[in-house]
Amino acid sequence: MPELTGHMLHFAYGEDLSRVGFLETCPGADWFGPARLDGHRLIFDAAGRVSVRACEGSVVWGALWMVPAALLPVLDARAGENFERTTRRIVSPAGPRTEATLYVTEVAEAAEVAPSKERLHALLDAAKGNHLPADYLAVLKGLGGRVKVRKDSR
Repeated sequence: MPELTGHMLHFAYGEDLSRVGFLETCPGADWFGPARLDGHRLIFDAAGRVSVRACEGSVVWGALWMVPAALLPVLDARAGENFERTTRRIVSPAGPRTEATLYVTEVAEAAEVAPSKERLHALLDAAKGNHLPADYLAVLKGLGGRVKVRKDSR
C-alpha cells in the first residue's frame, strides 16, 4: 500500500473532541479551533456511540484539526469498524466553508437514546476545552434530559 503524504482537515465532534485525547492519538496534528457543521444534530445509541444526523436548522460544533495524512489509518482504527469516514462542508469562524473528514455511523431513529451522564460530562469538558460557544454548551447540557421512548414500549 502506498504511503499517505500531505495533510487533511478533520472535524472532531464526539468521542474525538478532547484536545488531549486527540493529540495522544494524532501527535503532530494542529488544532485550528472551533468549527461547525450546519444542518446536523448529535445522536447517541445504546452503546454510547456519538454520531451526527442531517437535521435542518440544527448545528453541531466541534474542533477543526490539520492532521498528517499518514495518521489516517490511526484515525480509522480509533473510530472503529461501525464508523465510516466521510467528508462534509465545515464552517470555521476564521474562514469560509471547507471540506473536512469526520466519522459517522448509522443509528436507527428508534435506537437513539440520551447520552449517559459519563459521556455527556466528557463531551461537555471537551467542548469547553475547545472553546465552543456558550449556546452550544447549553444545547449539550439539555441532551441529558432527552429521553427517547421506543414506539413499541409500554
